[in-house]
Amino acid sequence: AILYWELGDSQKAIACLKKSIVTFESIYGDRHPIVATLQRNLLNMYLDFDQITAAQALMMKVLDIVESHYGKD
Repeated sequence: AILYWELGDSQKAIACLKKSIVTFESIYGDRHPIVATLQRNLLNMYLDFDQITAAQALMMKVLDIVESHYGKD
């Protein structure tokens, strides 16, 4: 995904990272910090490719996972 991101191919980068997220969710569950990290990477891709609406929705999901594991502080 990072290679496609660096090359500016948003569709391939996002598709690749989404596939990774699905794989890690099947291993760790959808509320694991590793999954949140991958989702945060996807959020950054959305921002880099000006997909603000998608980024905002994902930001709330990532924040919820992080706060549930590490607290709000």
